[in-house]
Amino acid sequence: MSKYPNLTDADSIIMEILWRDGAVTSSAIRKEVKNVLNWSRQTVNTYLNRLIEKGLVAVEEVNKRVYKYYAIVSREEYAAD
Repeated sequence: MSKYPNLTDADSIIMEILWRDGAVTSSAIRKEVKNVLNWSRQTVNTYLNRLIEKGLVAVEEVNKRVYKYYAIVSREEYAAD
């Protein structure tokens, strides 16, 4: 059985951004996918929260309005599973 949960297509898009860029804000993710996927702020936040629940992403508070998200599982770890 796999140690990590399967990623949906949407999960994969966000994880690729986090793996590539390290810690990023939800607004940076939204700006990157906006032209292709037209996701709202809430949609991005929903996917980020799901990835946190899956144990693949963590979040740190920069200030009361800004949070940075980062992968806690590397691409290599995920692929090896």
